[in-house]
Amino acid sequence: MNSLDILNVDVIKLLNRNNLLLPLIKSELLKDTLNKIKLNSEERNQLKKTIITQNKIKNETEYQDWISKQELTEVELFDKLSEPIRINNYCKLEFGHIVERKFLERKDDLEEVTYSLIRVKDQFLANELFLRVNEKEASFGDIASEFSLGPEKDTKGIVGPISLTKSHPAVTEVLKGSKIGAVNNPIFVNDVWLILRLESFNKSILNEDMELKMSHELFNDWLNEEANKELNKLTQKIGSVSSI
Repeated sequence: MNSLDILNVDVIKLLNRNNLLLPLIKSELLKDTLNKIKLNSEERNQLKKTIITQNKIKNETEYQDWISKQELTEVELFDKLSEPIRINNYCKLEFGHIVERKFLERKDDLEEVTYSLIRVKDQFLANELFLRVNEKEASFGDIASEFSLGPEKDTKGIVGPISLTKSHPAVTEVLKGSKIGAVNNPIFVNDVWLILRLESFNKSILNEDMELKMSHELFNDWLNEEANKELNKLTQKIGSVSSI
């Protein structure tokens, strides 16, 4: 990136020492990347309409007056305001073709569950509480608030929404095989007895929103990798000067 060529060794050292060098590199790399992405006429017109609506501008004269007060040219202002649009466009253009692969790799992480949990130490108590809840002698939430040992005590037993893979493998296995609303028999995990009830299961689907999310993840991975490469080059420059 040519924009970083103005940095001398002392400035590089100062920025690096204050953990500002990497953010600067990422910012400049992002600008360089987005310079390749231009708004089409429809996007520009829509952006202008948004500005006019949000600022209650009545006519073209008022619009030009408003632009002049921003201390930016219209082009500079549009570049600034259109950054999210251009990032989206770049993500789709450069990473759209590998989104499906990324989605399949992350599918389990993206699936979310909400479940109710009661956690107790004693097996006999666990069995008793299971029967009380299963037979609807008491509500799951009330039992959890009274008896559960973990933080779910304060949420009436509710856990989530949470990624399915972030639960204990044994819990994940039970939830995967559960019907929504059914109370499962107590299971023993990490020295405690758990009673679980699946409340909701949000399956991950590769729709338009998910495609955009996956392309953003790929873009951020690429941006971080390229920024770290540039960081290594600059820090090597410090080392080479110090060794002379």
